[in-house]
This record gives sequence, C-alpha cells and structure tokens, in this order.
Amino acid sequence: MNRLFTRLALIGLLVPAFTSCVSTRAGAPNGSDWSGIIDADDDRSRGGRAVLDAYVANHPAAMGEWIADDAEILFNSEVVDKAAFLAGVSEDHERFEVSLVNPVVTTMLYNNGNVYTNLWTTWRGVARATGEEVEFPVQMYMTWEDGKVRSFMHFFDPGPLEEAVEALETL
Repeated sequence: MNRLFTRLALIGLLVPAFTSCVSTRAGAPNGSDWSGIIDADDDRSRGGRAVLDAYVANHPAAMGEWIADDAEILFNSEVVDKAAFLAGVSEDHERFEVSLVNPVVTTMLYNNGNVYTNLWTTWRGVARATGEEVEFPVQMYMTWEDGKVRSFMHFFDPGPLEEAVEALETL
C-alpha cells in the first residue's frame, strides 16, 4: 500500500509539473508595446517565402509582383529602387548558381500595431566561371501595405560577395 501511495503521489506531482509550462491562451504574452505574436503561416509570411523562392528561381518579375513600385529597398545602408533591385537579381544569377540555405520566414505582429516579416537565411553562390563557393548569413525584414512589400531591408556583411565578384571581374 505504501508503494502504491508513493507512486500515485509522484504521478500527482509530475503531471502538473509537465503541463504547467503549456499555455492554452492565444495572443501576446503581455501588453508591452514591443511584445506580440509570431505567425509563420499568415499571408505576409507566405509572401516572404514566395519572394525568396522567386529569387532562387531567378524570376524577378514574380518578385516584383509582391513589391510596391515605390518600396523602400535597402542593402545595409545602400538604397536602391525596385528596378535596380530586380535587375540585381538577374546579375546575381549570371555570376552565380544561387541558393538560400534553410530560410526561415515569420511575421511578428506587435501589440503597438507594427508588423514585420522577418527572414533569415544563408546566401550561397557558386561562381559559374570558377566553381568557387561564397556564402554569408543574411537577415531581412519586410513591412507591408495593401498586400505589397512597402519596405525591404537586407542586412549582411558584403565583404565575401564583393571579393567574389572582384575575383570574377579579373578573369
């Protein structure tokens, strides 16, 4: 009897311990302005993945359908317009066999009303002329207006890509 009581008591203690960490409520964990919820399967996250897929497939026109004509597009601190951005896609593919390694796309809906689609990946290119490989991590975010990308920011160390392009230009 004592053994049975000990086992039941142990189960009675462990079940609440294991289930207490599971939240059944939806929404933000608190009311802080910069808290909120993350959604990896909303329309914006799907749009972000579509933009990345079109980039890898070298379909700038398909990318352009998601991006507002007057979108603010930055690569670190360099501002480019939509036409230059889409032309750069083709240039990337002329020089490199391009892939994105393990891209992650989620949309953060903050309590203060701000919404950002965040994208993380590693850009990988194999130089078509030499077979040399270059890769570097990239973080991006998008903001949206009326179903179109309003701003598209890219953050990465440009050094590895610049070195690879310079090496190709000296061939």
